[in-house]
Amino acid sequence: MASGAKAGGRKVRAVLALGALSGALFAFGGTAAQAQNEFPGPAAFSGYSNGSNVHVDAINAGTTGPRVADVETTFSGSAANSGGLKEVPNEMGVDVVPAPGTKSPSVDPAGKQAYGKGSAVEAGLGNNIPVSDTNQIPLPTPAEAAAAPATRSDGGKVTNSSVTGLIDNPLVTVPADPVAFVKAASTQAAAAYNPKTCPIGQPLSYGRSHTATAQLLDAGTGNSDGSMGGPVVSAQSSAFGDNRSENDSRSFTYLVSNGDGTYGVASETHQTFAPISLLGVDPTAPPPVVIEVLGEWVFRAVATGKPGGASVSYNVIGPSADPDPVVVRIWLGATKFTDLPAIEIKRSQLFTDTGINVPAAPLLDLTIGEKARALQPGVTVPKQASAAPALQAADGTKAAGAADVVRLAALDAGGGVSLAGLRVGHSEASVSVPSGGIKCTFPVSKVADKDPVGAGDNFTWTISIPSDSHALDGLACDIVSMSAVDKTSLVSGNPSFTLTSADNGGVISGSAPNYTITFPSLGSYKNGDPPKVVHVNGHIANSTAAGQILDKVDVTATLGNCNGGGVLTGDALATFLGAAKLVGTGGSVSGSNVASILGTGTLTGPTVNGGVLGVKLPATGGPTTELGIFALVAMGLGYTAYRITRKAAPAKSEQ
Repeated sequence: MASGAKAGGRKVRAVLALGALSGALFAFGGTAAQAQNEFPGPAAFSGYSNGSNVHVDAINAGTTGPRVADVETTFSGSAANSGGLKEVPNEMGVDVVPAPGTKSPSVDPAGKQAYGKGSAVEAGLGNNIPVSDTNQIPLPTPAEAAAAPATRSDGGKVTNSSVTGLIDNPLVTVPADPVAFVKAASTQAAAAYNPKTCPIGQPLSYGRSHTATAQLLDAGTGNSDGSMGGPVVSAQSSAFGDNRSENDSRSFTYLVSNGDGTYGVASETHQTFAPISLLGVDPTAPPPVVIEVLGEWVFRAVATGKPGGASVSYNVIGPSADPDPVVVRIWLGATKFTDLPAIEIKRSQLFTDTGINVPAAPLLDLTIGEKARALQPGVTVPKQASAAPALQAADGTKAAGAADVVRLAALDAGGGVSLAGLRVGHSEASVSVPSGGIKCTFPVSKVADKDPVGAGDNFTWTISIPSDSHALDGLACDIVSMSAVDKTSLVSGNPSFTLTSADNGGVISGSAPNYTITFPSLGSYKNGDPPKVVHVNGHIANSTAAGQILDKVDVTATLGNCNGGGVLTGDALATFLGAAKLVGTGGSVSGSNVASILGTGTLTGPTVNGGVLGVKLPATGGPTTELGIFALVAMGLGYTAYRITRKAAPAKSEQ
């Protein structure tokens, strides 16, 4: 019995020793490590633009009213703010973006980053005199869009959680006599924002309003169709008995390529105008004042984040091939519709420090064609001569300004009809970006198949480009070419490993721990498709120190086939793509027109547990490997410890 007990004790000690040795040398399983970067991180940016074809304020249409504190027609607005939308009032105190949490039942901008609006009529107040709070003007819901998550004012289906798609309200008539009458009005809006990447190739936000007729403040008797018998202000295509231009205002905010993988922000407004009549109380005769604004007027603010990259531009396109066309005509006291205009202004005469001034007190004091100036919030009648210049920060991080095509300082027609302020073609914009521009990340996911690993283990890194099929929602371009460079290093310790292979054309160079794996051509990618997946395989040495591996992959994706996201089409799309520097596809783009996004996936892992791999000794015996030697040493040490234990144990008497 004594001999059997001793043999059993040896077996138990041997099992314990081998178990301890196995625990020291091997590690299995663990959860897969992941790496994924998200946008925008610290790169805060914002921008907005606003256009209003006609703005009137502080008006009395007669001794008993109505009094209108503020009315806008053909109103458009767009805004984006990566830190979350805030209330954005324009220069006249009219909200381009409503205060978050106060908009109901339309789109509430709270918690969102992009907002677009198109509105036929905006009215701050419309009451008879004396003022009655219950006599507000009923107006139709404008087209509004916000993201993310994507929300539409019409309750329609969104494209996805990042993109609203285009809201296109049908033609409507707004009969609100005696304050406003708008006919054949259509409104549009869209918004796109993705917290993981940049929506490129379409506007972040877009708003548009289009009207054929807009009448304000009826000094006469309303007609049976809801139109006005004697509008104080009228903008309509048939002012001269024939059809001419119509009112249109489009505002959009978007990202513009800097050509080096970074982006700036641009925000702009485009406007066209129907002839504008003042005090047209007799429909059979020309109004006392008629202003015809020709061509397309464009106001744009851009900030790239690069020195010298901030700008405010203001110009008129067209209306003809003439290099210096007439762009403003004014009739004063015409007796018949065929009379020649009293004043004609050519494009070369515009955009001076003071604009063109036409004093005609007490009827009006008219300023036409001023250059872009500083924003002047709260100033009822801003003056270009006393205004600061438009903001264009030298470091390229900020730009802002405003302008009016036509501005009247005063108008008094008698009989209690007075106009304190009238603006035709008001535009303004403001943009801000971080120094160096916006880094538009390409979401890349990288995972290890096991972490931790031990001596002798194989491991695989899997890289998904992009991280998933919805990672690039909002990108309205194709990826026409992709490439990647993967580099390894150490976080800690000195683990020994070898990279053995890479698929998808990956070329491994260098040596441990600083390998470089180059993927020169990963092909093209269409947004919404499954990600492009590549693998890098490695092996942990049979004998290794402990530590942790660091792996970083940088992806470059070149953009092409940008399509406007269905928001802009035709000439408007071509103009937008050119301004955003998204012209061309693939190899046809060059220089500053190369648009790309850069992605980085950094993976800390796997963690390597140090030790030596155990292998079975050859059948012929003999320590032919370093593990065999280690095993013999361990067995010898174990036997020695056992003998010492035996000698130290007290002798037992025989029973």
